Amino acid sequence: MDVNPILPVEFVLLQWAVAAMYLAIVVWALVTLAKANSLTVGARISWLALIVIVPFVGSAAWLGFTFVQSSRKQTAK
Repeated sequence: MDVNPILPVEFVLLQWAVAAMYLAIVVWALVTLAKANSLTVGARISWLALIVIVPFVGSAAWLGFTFVQSSRKQTAK
């Protein structure tokens, strides 16, 4: 890795950490979307587009949506 004299090393490490977190969140959201059985094809495509096109927000919205759905199912039992 070449050292950039303009950017401090900490900033480069922060960029890598944010990129790794983004990738992990997107992969997690896509895996849970693939496992969701209660969605129609149109809803899956909409969620997929939101997750891929809108970084962080789409993934966080999907994960929040699934968390609310699972908590509602558990309280209904």
